[in-house]
Amino acid sequence: MGTMSDDNNSGAHVSVDPKIFSAIITPHRSLSPKGFLIFMLCLGCLSFIAGVISVSIGAWPVFGFFGLDVLLVYLAFRANYRTARAYEEVTVTASELTVRKVNHRGLVRQWTLNPLWARLERIVHEEFGIERLFFSPMGDGS
Repeated sequence: MGTMSDDNNSGAHVSVDPKIFSAIITPHRSLSPKGFLIFMLCLGCLSFIAGVISVSIGAWPVFGFFGLDVLLVYLAFRANYRTARAYEEVTVTASELTVRKVNHRGLVRQWTLNPLWARLERIVHEEFGIERLFFSPMGDGS
């Protein structure tokens, strides 16, 4: 019996095309974590002051609603930041156009297309850059 040497690759070598274009697209969030903290502190202070004023004039049940408002705003922002973990990765090589979409829970959906049979269209805003990127199949009459 002969032994197997390291020279026997048995097809393990895979050629990879060089990337022509690669981008990771993430959702834009206008408020940084530091800005969020400052906003919540200001909102909390204003709500507390308004609550104390309402208690001092005899409208004590209103105080709880001011606290509830701050809590709901906080929860809404936390949900918004949680969904900001989603991203899309677009990679173009000579033989493949790959779009990999990862949602905020980590669920991955991937499309691989032949770049000769797909058209990548974009909507560009003068001030903000690319706003939307989408695929349209070739052969739609245009």
